[in-house]
Amino acid sequence: MTESSFETRLVVRLRDLGLDVPDGRVRKLTHYFDLLKKWSSRVNLTGFDLDALPAQAIDRLFVEPVAASFELAGTTSLVDVGSGAGSPAIPLAVMLEGVELVMIEPRLKKSIFLREAVRELGIRGAVLSTRVEDAVGDPRMLERFDSASIRAVKLSRSILECVARLV
Repeated sequence: MTESSFETRLVVRLRDLGLDVPDGRVRKLTHYFDLLKKWSSRVNLTGFDLDALPAQAIDRLFVEPVAASFELAGTTSLVDVGSGAGSPAIPLAVMLEGVELVMIEPRLKKSIFLREAVRELGIRGAVLSTRVEDAVGDPRMLERFDSASIRAVKLSRSILECVARLV
């Protein structure tokens, strides 16, 4: 799938749901898709076929975070736990322009991708290559964030307690 066909499919899906997204943010989301696609040829980032990109993948990786961003208006700082390929964190940061984003991802290859995506997209943020349990050991992280996102992480009482300490 090319960038332009992805962008067209994304815009149609967002409009179908009544989500008004400025062109500049759509372009950033499209650039993020392009980065995902390039890196996925070398590193397994998502379980989706990014060449075929089924509607389910567009919704899961892009539309759901865009929709959630409208509920998070006013958020100035966001922590994402188990960031993986960057969704929902990166689309949220694109939509919440200027938000401070910290992504916590223990797998080094994915952390490297996330750093590149943050740099390429001009997102104000950082990537911590650690587990959330270790991140809460840093007093500078405690109660630092307005909001938290977490997806595709096996939730346990200890994980939820760690996330609560960050917000």
